[in-house]
Amino acid sequence: MRMDEKKNGAIIWIAGLLVAVALGACAGQQIAKGLEPKAIKLAGGETMAGEVTFTHAKHAAGKEAGGYAIACAKCHHEAEGGADARACRKCHKREEGEAPLMEVAAHSLCMGCHDERGTEDPAVSAPLSCPDCHVLQEGQ
Repeated sequence: MRMDEKKNGAIIWIAGLLVAVALGACAGQQIAKGLEPKAIKLAGGETMAGEVTFTHAKHAAGKEAGGYAIACAKCHHEAEGGADARACRKCHKREEGEAPLMEVAAHSLCMGCHDERGTEDPAVSAPLSCPDCHVLQEGQ
């Protein structure tokens, strides 16, 4: 085999590998988009304040799709660009640790954002009172 043939073969092999990697990355991004939860149920915690349903998909969707267009990094603040986004409780536990408790983090972030959105646009009816978010379950 001549040197030119080896060189061309290597170039073709490398180009094929790059195309395969690019296709895999694109497919991975599409799959990841489908894995995003539509809604997340958060237990009321020790206070028995009632379950909270966080409409993840609606908060993340763009305004053209009827969503709130909240950037992933607003909540997933440890994940750059929303990559490797984790569930809240992965860091915000029920007991003291490095990150603020889940209850503290959620109230600070959620209520802070709701208050900010309502101030920016009075037409926005972001819930602020306890029963607007916390729904008591039967027997509570």
